[in-house]
Amino acid sequence: MEVTTISTLNNDIIKINCQSENEQLLDKYTFSNALALSVKLGIWEALLDNEVEFVADLANRLKQDKHIKIQHGLMQRKSGELYSLKHAVNLSHGMNEQ
Repeated sequence: MEVTTISTLNNDIIKINCQSENEQLLDKYTFSNALALSVKLGIWEALLDNEVEFVADLANRLKQDKHIKIQHGLMQRKSGELYSLKHAVNLSHGMNEQ
């Protein structure tokens, strides 16, 4: 009876189990790629959180019928930043093909 060995990630510990050298290399590549994508996603989420805070504050002020004073061109700049972020995500993940 053959026992299957699989590589695992548990509690921030990656275990690459004894397999052939090619399988070990593929597992290492898979884990490193997943970690890199996770970091990239974290950066995008942080950037998006900043933009969402700005928009949410404006939306709340509008709901309360408060006067909103915005610097000339700020809304266009914020809109451009959001489109730029969307473009970077689409290019990096190929989401524009779906």
